[in-house]
This record gives sequence, C-alpha cells and structure tokens, in this order.
Amino acid sequence: MGMNIGAKNYDDPTYQEQLSRLDIVVLGFHANWRGDKNGEVIRHAVQAIKSHNPKVVVGQYTVLNESYAEKAGSMDDAVIDKLQRQGWWLRNAAGQQVQWTDEYNTWEVNITDFTAPDANGDRYPQWYAQWVDQRYFKTVPEFDFRYFDNFLSHSLVTQGADWKRNGTNLPSEDPEVASAFRRGQMATLTTARRLAPTHRFQLVNLDINTAPEYDGQLNAAYLEGLIGKEWSIATWAGWEGMMARYKTVHDHLATPKVVGFNAWGARGDYRAFRFGLASSLLGNGYYSHTLHDAAYSTVPWFDEYEVPLGKPVDPWPAAAWQNGVWKRRYEQALVLVNPTASPKVVDVGAGWQRFRGQQDPGVNSGAVATTITLPPQDGLILIRKS
Repeated sequence: MGMNIGAKNYDDPTYQEQLSRLDIVVLGFHANWRGDKNGEVIRHAVQAIKSHNPKVVVGQYTVLNESYAEKAGSMDDAVIDKLQRQGWWLRNAAGQQVQWTDEYNTWEVNITDFTAPDANGDRYPQWYAQWVDQRYFKTVPEFDFRYFDNFLSHSLVTQGADWKRNGTNLPSEDPEVASAFRRGQMATLTTARRLAPTHRFQLVNLDINTAPEYDGQLNAAYLEGLIGKEWSIATWAGWEGMMARYKTVHDHLATPKVVGFNAWGARGDYRAFRFGLASSLLGNGYYSHTLHDAAYSTVPWFDEYEVPLGKPVDPWPAAAWQNGVWKRRYEQALVLVNPTASPKVVDVGAGWQRFRGQQDPGVNSGAVATTITLPPQDGLILIRKS
C-alpha cells in the first residue's frame, strides 16, 4: 500500500508508472491541482496511472476535522466560506479558534452534533462529504475509495475547547465529547458511502476501532507509523503491544477488512524494512513503507516485493514459535520475525532457501537455509528450495 499524499507530481510519467506498481495507493490532489476546474485534469492523471496497471486501487485523501482558514483563490475557498458562515469552527470559551498543531497552518472544525445545522439540515460532516463527492468522485469515477484522515477515537486537540458551544471548555477525552467526535466521523463516512456506493471500501486513518460508534462499522483502516517514529506504538508499547493493536483493529473491521500496516525507516536500512514487512505478514494487512527523508512523496521498492508468497497456510500466530522468533508459513514462502533485542538461532528444517536479491545480497543470498541466525528486530522471507 502506498501513502503518496506528499509531493503532488502526479502528472510525471515516471511517477505514474511507479505508483501503478502498488496494489493500493492514496493520492492527495487538491481541488484546483494543475489548474483543474471540472475534474478533467485530475481524472487524466488517475487514468494515466491505471493505464500501466488497471488493477491498482486508487483513492483520494480527505480530512474532516481541520481546514485552512485563509483563502487562497481556489475552489477550497468554498469550504472556508461555509465554515465561517455557519459558525462551525472549533473555538474555546474565549471565542478563539483552536489547533491541534500549527505545523500545517490549519484550524480545527467542530464536527460534533453540538453544532447547529444549515438550512438543509446538514452539519459539517454531511456537508463536507457532499462537497468532496462533487469535487472529486463524481468527476473522477476512476477513484476506487476515499481516504479519511484523523478518523480517531477522540480529537487531537490537547487544550480545552468549547465543544458544546455553551461557554465552557471541555477536554477532547471527555466521554461525551469523544463520542460526539466519533459520531461526526461516522456521519461523514455514512454520507460518503451513500454518495459513492461503488467504492470498494472507505479507508480511515485509525488508532483503535473498539468504541461502539466504530466497532464493526468500518471496513478499512490505515495504521500510520506503527514502527519507526518517536510516537509509534512499537516505541511506547513494544512490538507485542503493536501487534496486539494490529490484530484488534483487523478483527473489529467489517468485510473486506483492509488494513494498511505503515512503518518508517531510513533509506538503505533494509533490516528496518524487513522487520516491518515481516511483522505485517504475520497478519493480514497490506504493508506500507515510508522513508524518513522522503515522507509520503515516493514509492520505495524492495526485492522482497517481487517474491511470490502464495496464500497463508498458517493462521495469524498467537505466540512465538521458537527461541523468541515468530513465524508464519505461506504456500511458497516462510516468514520469520525476531522482535527481541538479541540475535536468535532457529532451525527451520529442510526445504527452504534464501531468495537471491540485489539490494542486500549478504542476507538474500540464495543460499540453502536450515539453521538461521536472525539479528535483533529483523525479519526474513525464505522460499521453497528449488
């Protein structure tokens, strides 16, 4: 899975070909990209990507909980006008707009049902879903899904805000506020489903989906930065805590249960890549690797992506297999993960070998494999002996 919402050079033929190699990809067009007025320019770029690979599943980025507040002479100005006119900005008790971060120069929207509806009976979640549908999905039918950023269990705003619009600041974690926030997210997703019934799924950037508003109601989740960031769950809860979150999110999704497992690593750090990929392959997700120095602007490619796995033979493992190492068998491959802090030696038995790769030939050497020494926080894919 590719998260490619950074650099927006989607008209670059080389980038188009790279994007087409992915199974699922999220793009981040803005409303007037390359002077687009009626969707034709954006549609042409999506069609060009699919011309290389008609099977690639392409989605468009959206975010409900925040918006720019300063007009830039684009079609997005209609969103700012609507927010201002309806009074849907999130403010504190002093009447000031609030942010969860100033990194993106955006301001928070009150997406709850504590706000007043417009003349059509819509609040911002429903109105925004309709605006996005008209701008992107009605004009570009080649989009296969919609991506919802910050679809979290509660707002990211850390300071108190006047959520109920009664002059009292409440924290985002307040149970009533958090529930209203989730209802707002579900309102925009439900409206989006109604407007685009042919979409394959609705991919949400999620932390956890066990809250009653989400449980069994979502069908696709993107787990951002599971490994490799200072805020990663693997950093503060450990590898097994991360894998438990991965499994829980998957189990609480509705069909088709699409999960994006995102990990970050340095360019050329093949061990970090293998660790993330192999961890994801213990479960049933799509792997998404992001380079620290490129963020969401490239399609990093690895030898392991070319290795045919076949279907899983083993179920999602519930415990380590041997000497602290986890494994899962596929029809044509064996996946190993060492999540510990020390090297581990395991015996995989006869019939396996390393595949022959170009990027890290010391590891992927093509050699027959029976006894394996797996470094700490590393993963490995073995193939059936030819």
